[in-house]
Amino acid sequence: MSDLPEIRTISASDIASAIIVREAMLSRDGLETGGILLGTEYDQRVEVLHAGGPGPNARRGVDFFFRDLEHVQQISDAAWSTDHSQWIEEWHTHLIGSLVPSRTDLLSYRRHLADPELGFVHFIAIVVGLHPRSGITAAAWVVEPDRVRPVTMMPAGPCAPNAGGETDPGPESWQERMLQGD
Repeated sequence: MSDLPEIRTISASDIASAIIVREAMLSRDGLETGGILLGTEYDQRVEVLHAGGPGPNARRGVDFFFRDLEHVQQISDAAWSTDHSQWIEEWHTHLIGSLVPSRTDLLSYRRHLADPELGFVHFIAIVVGLHPRSGITAAAWVVEPDRVRPVTMMPAGPCAPNAGGETDPGPESWQERMLQGD
């Protein structure tokens, strides 16, 4: 077990949420997709500031996707140059079944955890579903060497004042923003 505080919530910027929604729509073709998420981790919270899609050279299938590593590196470099965001997690779609990481997902995440060059003590994954009736839904998970647990997704920080000077509370959760397609 790590000396780091246990991650309890994940928030995502509006821009990161919008990119996830846009890219998740690619799964309408019947193939999984996904991408990298970058940001910061502090106390018991992960803050996603940047998101990317699979990239032009990604391989996508009915029950898998492999990122375009050159594309991912470009996004990572740009995020680091902008605000020192680091790779903290990934997102991907599931076309069928639940929003729980699959056995294949968990094997991949645990390979990341075992890689000493990456230095992960846990891996955070967001599984996104595209459903005809309910729209886009998502669930976040913390994967540790000895367990997997769900994590709450929250709005990304304080609300900005609207044109009338009042604070607009916006959606109650990051998931609701995704459902609205904003």
